[in-house]
Formats: sequence, structure tokens, C-alpha cells
Amino acid sequence: MIAAYPPFGSSSFKMVAKGLVALHALGKAGKDESPEADSVRDSLDVPLAALNRIEKERAQWLSEDLYSVSEPSLASQKEMNPQAQQQLNEAIEARQKCEWDRALKLLRRWREYIAPPLLSYIRGSIWHAAGNADVAAMFYGHATENDPDNANYQAIYLYALSESDLILAAKRANQILVDDVKYSPTVVSRAAEIRFNEIETASVADAAQICRDLSRILEKTLTRIENEEGADSVSITRQSSVMLMGFCNEILGNIGAAVTNFSLGLRMNPRADALLIARGILLYGRSPHATSDFEQAVGLNSPL
Repeated sequence: MIAAYPPFGSSSFKMVAKGLVALHALGKAGKDESPEADSVRDSLDVPLAALNRIEKERAQWLSEDLYSVSEPSLASQKEMNPQAQQQLNEAIEARQKCEWDRALKLLRRWREYIAPPLLSYIRGSIWHAAGNADVAAMFYGHATENDPDNANYQAIYLYALSESDLILAAKRANQILVDDVKYSPTVVSRAAEIRFNEIETASVADAAQICRDLSRILEKTLTRIENEEGADSVSITRQSSVMLMGFCNEILGNIGAAVTNFSLGLRMNPRADALLIARGILLYGRSPHATSDFEQAVGLNSPL
């Protein structure tokens, strides 16, 4: 989960950033001179005029950074040296301190020493933590394109997409779930979460079908996790997959199976308030343990 920090810029800057991302995407598709691109440029006139000096400079640098990822990988990629590594570490520390502009400036200055996928991933993480999922998704996408075997890049890309473009996120998630065995359990679990969220607007029949499909996929995914990591694994991916299985079973009316899923998840993470409440609701009126689950959730100051 990405930590939430104060927004990076005004609402006008966010509009400009979104527009720059759109222009970059159109440029990649060979539509830089299209009517769509002209429309985006026209829509930026008002928010650009509202930017202060710092935001105007930031927008200019963002535009440069976005178009730099469209360039072929640098043939003159320089080998990482101690000084460059130190500067990279400083950029990561600046990100942790919410010093967004400084972190991006350091990456820009030393980018020739950083592998393109890693550079895009770190840039994406800065923009994501700063509250701009649109820009983050673009950089994460570039990292994924250049290092398609990196499961962490794929998973965080899906997460950012789910915040910035639900339609594209759903499309990508469905592509993954169709060939789930080709992807890391981490990626499959994230895709399953996106698919599960479609239940909110689905009919009862469609919601049930989604849960049946996801249950089948998640069972395979959990088996893969246990085979790869061991039955005692308490990885985040295993926890989220078990919890999602529980919610699917609950919707399908398999209450006993759902309680079993939630209980397994709580053995992995006893402080999971969502699981305590979910299990408490299912056990209410059936078992005195329901009250204990609610009391523990209250003790954790759960906002749920």
C-alpha cells in the first residue's frame, strides 16, 4: 500500500500533469498532431495560466521526464559508480522525506547511471506517493515494458492504474486473469482485486459469476504460493489472496468456507481489522466468538 502524503501541487497543476500524460500517450501512439492532441493542448490553456512559478517549472521538467522515457534505452548507459549510487540513495531518502522536487532533480541529474526500468519505477513511486497516480502509472508502465519479468513492477503498475484509469486497469487485469499461470502470484492477486471491485456495479448474477471465476483462479494461485514459498508463508500476496477468497465465498453463500478463509488470514495477520469484522459479521448469532472479533477490531481503533 502506498503511503498517503500531501498533494504535489494545486488542482490546476494536477490538471496540467494529467494533460501532459495524455499528450505523451498520444505521442507514443503516433497521434501527436491529431485532433485529440490539439484538444488536450487547448484544454491546458486555463490551468497552465493558473500555475505559480514553481509549478510551471515542475510541469516543464515533468514534460521532459515523460518524453525521455520514449527514447530508446541509452546506448551510452554509464556503469553505476559509488558517487552515482550515493546520489540515487539520496534521491530515495528525499522521496521518503516527501521532498518530491529534490528527489526528481537528483534522478534527472544522474539518470545516465540508472537502468531505465529502475529509473522509471523510482520516478513512478515519487509521483504515486505524492498523490498523482496518473503520472505514476505512466512511469510504472514504462518500467514494466522494459522489464516485463519484474512482478513488483507489474503489480504496482496495476495498483496505480486502478487509481487513475479504471477502464484500462480492468482491461489489463482481465488479460492477466485469462492467462493467470503465466504471471506471478503477486500480479494475479492484484488483478483479482481489481476484478473483484467490479462487483459493486454488477448484477447479482454477474457478481456471482465473477466470484466463481476468481475463486477458481485464487485456489490455483494459493497452491502456487505454497509450492513456491512453503505452507507456512505469511507473504502479503498470500494474505490478500486468502482474504479475497473469503469475500468471494461469502458472496456465493459459502459461509463455512468464508469463515475458514478469514480465520486463516487472521492466523497470518491477527491485527487485520477487515478480517476481524468480516468474520465477526458472519459469526454473529452463530458463535460467541463474533463479539470477540468486534472487540479486537475496536481495540485496534479500526475505522471500519
